[in-house]
Amino acid sequence: MGFEGLDLLPFPVVIVGQDFRLVFANEEARKLGKGERCYELLFGFSRPCHEVPGYRCPLLEIKSGKTERGITVNEYPLGGKFRKLLLETFRTKEGLFAEIVLDYETVQRYRPERSPFYLDKAELIDFIQELLDRNRSFFVSTINVKKLKSINQFFGLEVGDAVIHAIEKILHEFASKYRFYYASVAGGYFIVVNPAEGGKPYRIEREIFEAINNLQSIFNLPVKPRISIISTEVSPLITKSAEDVLKIMFYAEKFKKDEGVLFLDVDKLNEILTTLGLKRQIIRSLESILKHREVDVFFQPVVSLKTGEVTALETLIRIKQNGEYIAVGRYIDLIYELNLITEFDLQVLEKLKEYLPELKRLGKKVFINVSATDLKREDYRKKLVETLTLFKEEGLELGVELTEQVVLEEYEFLEFLHSSLGLKFSIDDFGTGFSSLKLVIDLTSKGIINAIKLDCELVKQYFESEQARALINSVVGFARTFGIETIAECVEDAQQAETLKKVGVTSAQGWYFFKPAPLSELLKKL
Repeated sequence: MGFEGLDLLPFPVVIVGQDFRLVFANEEARKLGKGERCYELLFGFSRPCHEVPGYRCPLLEIKSGKTERGITVNEYPLGGKFRKLLLETFRTKEGLFAEIVLDYETVQRYRPERSPFYLDKAELIDFIQELLDRNRSFFVSTINVKKLKSINQFFGLEVGDAVIHAIEKILHEFASKYRFYYASVAGGYFIVVNPAEGGKPYRIEREIFEAINNLQSIFNLPVKPRISIISTEVSPLITKSAEDVLKIMFYAEKFKKDEGVLFLDVDKLNEILTTLGLKRQIIRSLESILKHREVDVFFQPVVSLKTGEVTALETLIRIKQNGEYIAVGRYIDLIYELNLITEFDLQVLEKLKEYLPELKRLGKKVFINVSATDLKREDYRKKLVETLTLFKEEGLELGVELTEQVVLEEYEFLEFLHSSLGLKFSIDDFGTGFSSLKLVIDLTSKGIINAIKLDCELVKQYFESEQARALINSVVGFARTFGIETIAECVEDAQQAETLKKVGVTSAQGWYFFKPAPLSELLKKL
């Protein structure tokens, strides 16, 4: 495949396939030993590095999707003795893996300030472009030292440089911990790219801000720098260009004049996309997705807080392109604005029919989201009734999640579905809309509504706001009175789960229990 040029490099490089089997080893690597797999040739191991106590495999981390570039530093047996080495692994354009072996002390001597997670601007652009080309969503943040020019003028360049150096140290520490990459693209202006931020959204940015906010005391600086961090999730739906991603983040600075952390909400992101002329591109992308039938679904389990058992699965829209899945949650308002939501939801019903044999094996209730726009379309109503009937014939329960708006606008149709098919509904985002409480009580008393969902923002605010606590406590009391279920969304840790259980919430879903996943993965776990 043309890897012979690697023989010119003065350090070992191997090209490896999915099964760790060598495709190519350069001259320096071939000097080390013999073997058909990378761990045999390089280190004389009889089994993969991750199976050897005290070692991990950067190649395996890339294959699992945890990171785009795997880096590890450890003592390895090399040339008959143990040496401290830096291993860096990345995916090649051919779908193989390249593994570079560097002497750690040499790297430190010639690049003392270079973190393995640090990228220069050109490398940053290439990295972002690689993620977009692979249809990967990722998080990107900017860190801006406010008034750096004034710091240089009043305190001297040495102090300004010390501030930048201190921030770089903090970023290196967090990058090593959370496996993200960062770059300095201008004086006092950094960009962080995290291809796999998990758990609570944006928690890393908050931690970085707190650490940088304490720079003055930690590094004994004569001035406390003012820092702003702006962060958002980027999807290939927005753009396929790394340069556009940088333009979005640069433009976002207008929204954060003071210090602190800002997470771009849908409205701000929409304004930026419109201003930069990127909205048309998203529209074309969405229309192409529908045309080529690239809509797929993930499922997120709902767990009983009392027993810990999985009681149901919520259906979530995903877009599948080139083997990668893209979430559409952040663009749902735009999908509604373009009047495309029913086209997406029709394809969701088709996917449920396709996955029915596997869903039957799990035997769990399945929830789908239905909008007021959906129920105004005769073709959707017909397809929904067909799908509900099919599930009922197969002995599966298909539950429908409705917003309060749908309850108000489609009361008669809901009664029809209940009387003809025995269908019961869940109220989604209860307490955040404009419902007629009397109508909800009426439907609940008739057995048409059997669950109320507490939306992500409300659950999050429960732990921060007296008003949110009062609202959730009221909803739980209402549900208990009528004997219906309450389901909390976006539960992220054990403390949240236990607290919600104590106040009477019956079920929950969130990353603490299960991430949304393809049905094939859930079949292995449940």
